[in-house]
Amino acid sequence: MKGERVVFSAPLTVEVAPFDVDPSPLGPHDVVVRTHTTLISPGTELARLQGKIMWESDDPQDFPMDIVGYANIGTVLEAGSETGVKPGDRVYTMGNHATVSRVDSRLMLCVPVPESLSDEEAVFVRLATVSMTTLVTTPARPGEKVAIIGLGLVGNLAAQVFQAAGYEVNAFDLSPHRRDIARECGIKSVHGADAMKEFSQQHRLIVECTGSAKALASVIDMAAPGGEIVMIGAPWGGEANSVPSSQITRLLFFRFLRLRSGSEWEIPRQPTPLSPGSNHQNSVTALDWLASGKLKVQPIITHRIKPAEAAAAYDGLLNRPNDYLGVIIDWSGESAAQ
Repeated sequence: MKGERVVFSAPLTVEVAPFDVDPSPLGPHDVVVRTHTTLISPGTELARLQGKIMWESDDPQDFPMDIVGYANIGTVLEAGSETGVKPGDRVYTMGNHATVSRVDSRLMLCVPVPESLSDEEAVFVRLATVSMTTLVTTPARPGEKVAIIGLGLVGNLAAQVFQAAGYEVNAFDLSPHRRDIARECGIKSVHGADAMKEFSQQHRLIVECTGSAKALASVIDMAAPGGEIVMIGAPWGGEANSVPSSQITRLLFFRFLRLRSGSEWEIPRQPTPLSPGSNHQNSVTALDWLASGKLKVQPIITHRIKPAEAAAAYDGLLNRPNDYLGVIIDWSGESAAQ
C-alpha cells in the first residue's frame, strides 16, 4: 500500500511526499488506520522543523524527518488480534500526518472514539492527555489552587483539564488573543503576565506549559511554600533558552519547593498492575470529557487545511502565532493506493 505524508525535508522546509506503508505481516498489537484527521502539535513539531536541540543531547537534528506528527483519528483497515479493535472502527492513535498510518498499539495507543464525537474534536485528545499525567503524579488535590502558565494548545487544555477535575485554576498568558480564546473555552480565571505579582505564594501546583526558561523563572514566586512546579513545556533550544540558575534555585531552597519534569511518559502507556494511571486510560477519559463537553475545543480551532496547505500552516504557526493555534489537517479527500 502506498500513501502520502508530511515530511520535513530540511530546516523550515515542509513537503508532502509519497511513501510505502510497511508491508510485513501484522503482529498481534499492530493496527493500520486510514486517516481522517490529524492535529499539528506546535511546540514539538516547530522545534523539530527548526532543527532545535531535542531529547537529552546537544546533537543537531538530522533531516529529512519523515515521521511527523502524533495525533491521528481514522478508521481501522487491519488490526492484530490483541489490539481490541476491528476493521471499520474509528480510533485515536499517535499516528503521524499521513493518509495511512501503521502503529504498534502498545506504544502509540489505539483507543475507540465515541460515536457522538466529531473527528476534529476527537483529535485534541492527544494534547489534552499531556497534562493529565500530572493529575496522576501531583500531590495537589482537587480544591487547591493551580496556576497554568501559557495558553497555547497544551496550556489551554491543561487549564480545562484541571478545572474539570475540581481544582481552582488561574491561567496566564502574554497574548490577549489567547486569553480571549481561553475564556471562550470556559476557563474562569484568565490573566496577563503582569498580574502574576498579585498571586504570590498562592498555588499548591504550577504547571509551566511554555518551555521557556524565562517564563519558568518568573512564575516560581506564585508557588505556595511546600508547593511544586511541573514542567510540561519541553525546554527546546539549548543555551538559547536559559537563565541564570539563581533566578530559579533561590526560592526553591527557601520556600521548600519542588521543581520536576511533567513529561507525560512518566506513567506507563498501558495499564499496569500496581502502577497508578496510564496514557491509555487518560486517553479514554479525555475522549469522554470531549464528548460530554467538559473540554471545549471549537474556539481553539483556527485553521482547517488540506495536506497541500501544510507548508503555509507551519509558516503561520511559526511566524503568526496570534493568528494560528489549532491547525487540523483533513486527509479525507486524499487517496491511499493499494
